[in-house]
Amino acid sequence: MLAVLVAVAAALSLAEAALIYYGTLPPLLSYSPGNLVFVLLRFAVILYAVLSLAKNSIAKSASIGALLGFTSIFVFLLAARTIFSGPPMLGIAVPNIESLYLMFALVLVGNTALGAIFAAAAAWAAGIAAKKPAKQGARPPTKKQKN
Repeated sequence: MLAVLVAVAAALSLAEAALIYYGTLPPLLSYSPGNLVFVLLRFAVILYAVLSLAKNSIAKSASIGALLGFTSIFVFLLAARTIFSGPPMLGIAVPNIESLYLMFALVLVGNTALGAIFAAAAAWAAGIAAKKPAKQGARPPTKKQKN
């Protein structure tokens, strides 16, 4: 199931990269309404993954969110550099290739962290938390009666 969600996140990123390349959407960091739709779709994939896969752990939710956030932006950056090279994809002017790769690294780390934070917050809001199992045979506490 996680592999399917990773593939969905990658497909969303490829679709966004293609739309930017062909001029339908502006560069990624312009945050136009079209770009924000793709951001919301990626968050929806992360939310679905958290609610369906991470049944009992906020840490597992955060790792799933980080994986999906990393995958989606990595596929976008890889497509921007190889398949759809030419027009600016990020929307940032850089003076040299080293600066471009530094910018790629910053965007990659930022989106990975954002995916983890969003997934952990979604898990917390949904009530997913590691709970200690109840001791077997233990009775619930009773109220003391007043004399």
